[in-house]
Amino acid sequence: EFAFLNSVDSFFALSSIRALFGTNEQKNAAHGSDSAVSAEREIRFFFPNCVVEPIPTGPPATDYLEQNV
Repeated sequence: EFAFLNSVDSFFALSSIRALFGTNEQKNAAHGSDSAVSAEREIRFFFPNCVVEPIPTGPPATDYLEQNV
């Protein structure tokens, strides 16, 4: 998981978003997918009308960033 999310239990993540805003392991204020495949599945579940396109990597990502950022 990302460092800012840390443990799923806010009790063990004292300086994380979960510790600041979560109350327990079940109500931990934030979610981070464990993989790109999980993220795509979860996005489709929570946001069924959202278009999920493949995230570019390598040269296509570099080209996009150079042109748009």
